[in-house]
Amino acid sequence: MIMFNSNAITEVKRTAGEISTTVSNIRVGGRNLVRHAGAPDTKYWATVSGGNGTGTIENNDVDAVDSLEFDKMFVIRGNTQGNRDWASTTYYLDVIEGETYTVSAYVKLDSQAFVTDPTIQFRLWGGVTKPSDFGYMLWGAIKTGLGLSKDKWTRVVMTTKAVKGGKGLPCFGISGEGSIDIAYPQIERGTMATAWTPAPEDTDQAISKVSQTANAVKADLANTKGDVASVKAKADSLTAQLSDANGNISQLQQTAKGLQSTVAGQDGKISQ
Repeated sequence: MIMFNSNAITEVKRTAGEISTTVSNIRVGGRNLVRHAGAPDTKYWATVSGGNGTGTIENNDVDAVDSLEFDKMFVIRGNTQGNRDWASTTYYLDVIEGETYTVSAYVKLDSQAFVTDPTIQFRLWGGVTKPSDFGYMLWGAIKTGLGLSKDKWTRVVMTTKAVKGGKGLPCFGISGEGSIDIAYPQIERGTMATAWTPAPEDTDQAISKVSQTANAVKADLANTKGDVASVKAKADSLTAQLSDANGNISQLQQTAKGLQSTVAGQDGKISQ
């Protein structure tokens, strides 16, 4: 129990320290509007659009950049026609018509890339109720000639205006042929791309998780304290019992000595 609490406390301190560092790095005006952007997971993201490329989430196969840990990455592989995107499935971004947004993501050529200069595409689709529906585009930005490599990540940044207002699904992907890997998408209001940070809601969620873990550890410590007190009480009881036993042994020894003296006296009388 005590070993478990020690490990749990260490984990809470480590996670809390990471969250503190993340929060301190968030800049004013650099709020990431994309939820779960640092968590490539099919619980939050899915491949969409009409292209024929396959979408997978895989381990990062090259070094990270900009002090970010690229444990997982979004992969779009073998697209030969149309558009193919990774889109958020749990969070709809609410934008204002005419407002400027800066969209960015880390991109590289996939290990199986067959096109050296793919067209990278960032879009926001509105009028949707699920990822397979597409109503109208709130914005669209494409970029090519980026000199992408299989061996390193490149941060691709595009600035665009919302042609319509409303809620939409953030999409990050490719237009036309190619195979690419994507990590850490970000959408910000304004014209400046700041260092990647998680959406504040994700940070709040992580802090809440740490708080819950800390409360559980606190409860375990309280139980451990009770267990220690119980063990101490039992130990005190055993000590008292041993003390009584020692007293009984001493009394038995005295009784035995008395019996020996009596027997010795009787022996004398018998010999006479």
